[in-house]
Amino acid sequence: MKHATHDCPVPFCRETRTRWQAVCPSCWKRLPADLRSRITEAKEKRARHLEAKAAIEATRWLTENPQGRATARVIGDASIAPP
Repeated sequence: MKHATHDCPVPFCRETRTRWQAVCPSCWKRLPADLRSRITEAKEKRARHLEAKAAIEATRWLTENPQGRATARVIGDASIAPP
């Protein structure tokens, strides 16, 4: 059976995720370990409400910490670095 895919909920991310994933694999790798743990633990407990809250918080974190910020710090591009 083919899994239904959805767009990743993170703004400006153009990747897809399967129905049961909080975010796409690329965004998942960028999440801090504590957020990944909260989502995983909620899934294991089958606590959908906690899983949903953690997924929303993960999306919020990824939105507030876009990938370009880390790149700007590494390459020293002041035009895209955070204030």
